[in-house]
Amino acid sequence: MKLVELIKEILKSDKSDWNDIPCWGFGSGPSYKDKFTFFEIFNGESNIIKSDSHSNILVYKNDISITIAYGLVSNEDYIEPWANQFQNPSASSYNIDIFYNNALVFRELYLTV
Repeated sequence: MKLVELIKEILKSDKSDWNDIPCWGFGSGPSYKDKFTFFEIFNGESNIIKSDSHSNILVYKNDISITIAYGLVSNEDYIEPWANQFQNPSASSYNIDIFYNNALVFRELYLTV
């Protein structure tokens, strides 16, 4: 499958075409889509590996080799005049990743304001 065909398939889909798996909160499990960061010093401790992960996984019911993961924090304190002009000026950026046969094939950044 070509990337453009994959994107078209996703764009023509409906919410009901996806199995939404939350990966945070009580009773849920890990997303297995993790990002590891090494810190020489973190919260006063030395040589720490911190793990962050996507908070949700979507599985395409018509072709389970197509998955989308979202919720991995990119920047908790996103600063841009247009993004910080609202009543609550905080903004954060996150990654949304598209996987095909568990291979990362597309990544985009999205913001919450």
